[in-house]
Amino acid sequence: MSINKYGEKIGRSLDLPMNLIRGMPTVHITGNSEILIEGHKGILQYDNDIIKIAAKNMSISFLGQNLSLRTLNSENIVIQGNLQSVGFSQVFISGKE
Repeated sequence: MSINKYGEKIGRSLDLPMNLIRGMPTVHITGNSEILIEGHKGILQYDNDIIKIAAKNMSISFLGQNLSLRTLNSENIVIQGNLQSVGFSQVFISGKE
């Protein structure tokens, strides 16, 4: 059993959220006007109608109107505007899961 599998098993036994165990991002959406992304890896694209965020093994696209970054730091991103859709794309790195 790999170290990652042991970590997941311990995390489950402690009832920890899977996003913490696997290092996955957490996305909180408030209505259609505010998005909080925790655990990001940076910004891939930033325009008035699309903001694309890098996360572990994926990218997350937010489409809408008048989108802007309210907060950007090493842990969180807060996006404001008129959100119309959210999309997720898997990113596979050769030799890694």
